[in-house]
Amino acid sequence: MPGLNDIIFNSIELKMKNLKDDAKDFMLCVDEMAIKTNLFYNLSKDCIIGFNNSYDQKTYEPAKHVLCFMIRSLNYNLKQLVAYYFINNSCTGITLQNTIVAVITKLQSIGINIRVFTTDQGPNFYSFSTKMHVSSERPFFCEWEKNILCI
Repeated sequence: MPGLNDIIFNSIELKMKNLKDDAKDFMLCVDEMAIKTNLFYNLSKDCIIGFNNSYDQKTYEPAKHVLCFMIRSLNYNLKQLVAYYFINNSCTGITLQNTIVAVITKLQSIGINIRVFTTDQGPNFYSFSTKMHVSSERPFFCEWEKNILCI
């Protein structure tokens, strides 16, 4: 299901308990991709998948993009998709900022240290970086009392 999936986070949390501290340093990779519009009825959940379903807003507009979040360990060969959202138009502004903050907050709550945040140079991610005061002189943003390098 789109969004922050508790099953994935519970599995990651169990895995993190058995790892050394240096294995808890991760990079958060975020990308937005165009998709074909398609609606799918999920019989077990009794819901239709494929409508706009961003972090803080759900509408009955068919999704044309997907926003994906993946973590990758900085020191080990670990990677995992942690969240995705179907969206109608490119995710921008406060919606994008709220979504990114929510994903990082959830990851921090299960013991993952996000050290690096990476995206492509899409205008929505550039705008996010500007709002977070990222620049060539200050290539990080500060959240949760930690500096997160922005690439």
